[in-house]
Amino acid sequence: MRLPLLVLSVSLALSGCGSEFEITGSNARGTETFKGSALGFQSGKFNIASNKGRKCKGRFDSVNDLAAGYGKGNFVCTDGNKGTFWFTIEQNYRSGNGVANIGGEKFKFKYGNKSS
Repeated sequence: MRLPLLVLSVSLALSGCGSEFEITGSNARGTETFKGSALGFQSGKFNIASNKGRKCKGRFDSVNDLAAGYGKGNFVCTDGNKGTFWFTIEQNYRSGNGVANIGGEKFKFKYGNKSS
């Protein structure tokens, strides 16, 4: 009896692990836009590409800050820029907004469930 309960609990806990989200954003001037995707739920990885050819990838984590409603992550770009970003967690953990500084410029982004 305990084994089926354990299997169900683990399945429910892992069900969000494979969630995929779309990411879109731009710099403050709107001259560089980007889009990409993230894979994970409370933590995971992402890849984005800009209209100027810049590509960035990284990891994010909201596990320790989930109750506070935000998360953070780190990224590295093909042009050598790297840094930290922060994001909000909204709509039942399925969307939000974030900010990053890339090469001295402020970027804003949003994420949400990937469209089918």
